[in-house]
Amino acid sequence: MSAVHKKNTKRRTIRVVISIVIISSALTAGVLILKNKVTEKYGENSDAKIQTATASLGSISTTVSGSGNMEDEDVEAVEILSIVEIEEIIVEIGDRIEEGDLIAKVEMSSVVSSLSYLQDKLDALDEQLKDASDDSANSSPKMAVTGRVKEIYAEEGDDVATVMYEKGALAVISLDGYLAADIETIKLSVGDTVTVTDSGGKKYEGSVSSVDNEKTTVLVTDDGTIVGDNVSVTDSVGNYVGDGELYIHEPLTITAYTGTVSDVFISENTKVSAGKKLFFLSDTEYSGNYNSLLAERKELEEQLQNLLVIYKEGAIYSPMAGIISANEDESSATSTNAYAMQNTTNLQENSNEDKDNLQMQVVLSISPGKTMSLSVNVDESSILALAVGQEATISADSYSDEDFPVQ
Repeated sequence: MSAVHKKNTKRRTIRVVISIVIISSALTAGVLILKNKVTEKYGENSDAKIQTATASLGSISTTVSGSGNMEDEDVEAVEILSIVEIEEIIVEIGDRIEEGDLIAKVEMSSVVSSLSYLQDKLDALDEQLKDASDDSANSSPKMAVTGRVKEIYAEEGDDVATVMYEKGALAVISLDGYLAADIETIKLSVGDTVTVTDSGGKKYEGSVSSVDNEKTTVLVTDDGTIVGDNVSVTDSVGNYVGDGELYIHEPLTITAYTGTVSDVFISENTKVSAGKKLFFLSDTEYSGNYNSLLAERKELEEQLQNLLVIYKEGAIYSPMAGIISANEDESSATSTNAYAMQNTTNLQENSNEDKDNLQMQVVLSISPGKTMSLSVNVDESSILALAVGQEATISADSYSDEDFPVQ
């Protein structure tokens, strides 16, 4: 919006506000005068009729001016490996093509060389995959010391990595034979005997292990008590001193990082000895390195398949119908042919370096020619008139006699 337009708008706004104040003042005085006249005229069984009107909703159109650029939507880039040399691009920017139309010719010896190179890469990856499959993780986590199983998070069929992410352990063992509860009291001393009552009413003998400011830690046996249970504590003479939630005093977490839980050999609250197997995990050979190599191999397979199509057909054909569209690399060229000639020269000079990187090159871009996006720079004073999803129409300088519906 121009500066002149903004100034006029502000002036109109001031006039409107002033008019409202004046009219409001006039109405206040007018109502008092008219009240008496209406009473005199219509309060004496007069035959005069009063006309009424009903307000109704309408719409207000707003014009917002701005400048911007229109861009094609859903543009698809046709790419091939940069180690393949392009001989000629047949089409020009702006050409309308159909699916299957010839769009570019390639240097076939570079295609054959690329196929050989990709196959060598696949063979090398297969050797790495073989080595990675031997690097399996521990399939049978065991107890390192004696303890009591208090929490089991992993179940048969669970993915180990998921359980570890969500719970931080496959299971948790109590090592010293105690659960603990912290209560807020200063009425107890270290070594005092207390009674701990669980949520079901069962009583256990406990003792005070520490007193820190107003927090007192009470220990109770881990045999039969439940982690997370809310317990109440009374002193030696039966006086209530507080309550708290039970937790494992000295926990040992059982961990793993990959595989699937095939079997669980333990149950909660059971005592287990050092060396006992806790779980059996399958698919432990599929380590992170293995999966990474597998993903890389899949990508190379797709590139090899695409090159085989070009090798068999002898050229590159359009994967879709649409209009040849310029991209960032082509924006400075007068045609796609000019871009291809420059690109091919660079490839011939750097083919050995490109082989190591396996970079992709854009041959050209194809727009389906159905929708376009328009980014408009709008003055800040007009931006509030716009909203996401709003229906509107636009007019462009190059199409002065036609409006286009947009959203």
